[in-house]
Amino acid sequence: MNKMLSKLFSSIFKEKIVIEVKNSPYNRQPLLSLNKHSLDYYRRFVKGNLGISEDQASRKMSRNMLLAYPYKYDSLTKQRPRVWYAYGCLRFIVRDNEVIWMQNHQPVFKVWYKDLEKYERLNKEFGIEEEYIK
Repeated sequence: MNKMLSKLFSSIFKEKIVIEVKNSPYNRQPLLSLNKHSLDYYRRFVKGNLGISEDQASRKMSRNMLLAYPYKYDSLTKQRPRVWYAYGCLRFIVRDNEVIWMQNHQPVFKVWYKDLEKYERLNKEFGIEEEYIK
């Protein structure tokens, strides 16, 4: 499973927007983009994100992906694999470094927990503005 996920991550993350933070294990981590539907859903149905900018939403979803539990991998074609993530009660699908679907208020996986130290570190490294941190 780990080999499959590492191959998947290397194929998903193509250079788009890249963060540069000194002494960060996440250097060269591209930011996720959100399609129009996912961005609208994120603003309307995920608590505390009503007026969030597209850039800040992208940074938050990139952080959430690194903290999330990847629970499903599928591929309609080998060139466009999808990974399904669970971040608390938020579910989302990433394909080609883009969030293509999300759904909130889902049951929380028992194997997932929020690593608060990593969460705080990623907030600083991704430059997530204080007003959007819960």
